[in-house]
Amino acid sequence: NSTFNQFRELGPEQFSWFPVRFTPEGPLHDQAAAESSRARIVEFVRALKLEPGVDSDHVTLLGFSQGAILSEAVALTEPGLVSGVVLISGRTLPELKPVASTKRPRVLLMHGTRDPLLLYAGAVQTNEVLRAAGYEVDFRSFDARHEISAEMVAATRSWLGASGQH
Repeated sequence: NSTFNQFRELGPEQFSWFPVRFTPEGPLHDQAAAESSRARIVEFVRALKLEPGVDSDHVTLLGFSQGAILSEAVALTEPGLVSGVVLISGRTLPELKPVASTKRPRVLLMHGTRDPLLLYAGAVQTNEVLRAAGYEVDFRSFDARHEISAEMVAATRSWLGASGQH
């Protein structure tokens, strides 16, 4: 699908949705590129929900790192679009403002306490942002770095199974 041809290859098996520089003050990202990626994901999900055989009431986004950042961005800006989001080792983009809505997706937020790239403190902040905006958040910490651990995979499967979201 051309929606996802926007990936930037950083190295072998390393891709990004938008440019970011890591500075002593924290990550600095290209806001226009991040917004363009968020909009493309929204466009893709809207098209997906129109496909035969897709249960449009049970669409869940799952993202790691920048994928988590953008999945949360979709959840905050288009709260009725998906029924759930799984956010692994991401952070909240500071320029995002939650859209008021009576319908919000459920959230599984997971982060490694030893993440050297996107610090655990960012996950704590993401939890606070989402809860303040009225989201139901299941926040789980793991003894992990910037990775998807086997424990995170198991937690995701359990959470998806318990919510009826496949």
